[in-house]
Amino acid sequence: MAVELQETLKYGESINATGRPEDFIQVVSLYDNESIFGQVVIQKSPQCLCSDGMSDILYPYSILLLLQKDTVLEGCARFRKQENNEENKNNG
Repeated sequence: MAVELQETLKYGESINATGRPEDFIQVVSLYDNESIFGQVVIQKSPQCLCSDGMSDILYPYSILLLLQKDTVLEGCARFRKQENNEENKNNG
């Protein structure tokens, strides 16, 4: 199934799970103009066990993308800041 995402999406402030570490679960709303387009649920994977199934890379987060029109996508993720830090460690 192909889902076309628009480059003009804006995102709201991250909401964290009460009583959990800040990076354990985050929920972010996506907006297209002024209406909500969907939500992203980001959960820290225990011991970096999220795998994309196509490579040997393990990711620190699992992600659930809930879009309008009953579309749900899931996968693995890491933040760009983490990628840049890992690259700097490998190059330094």
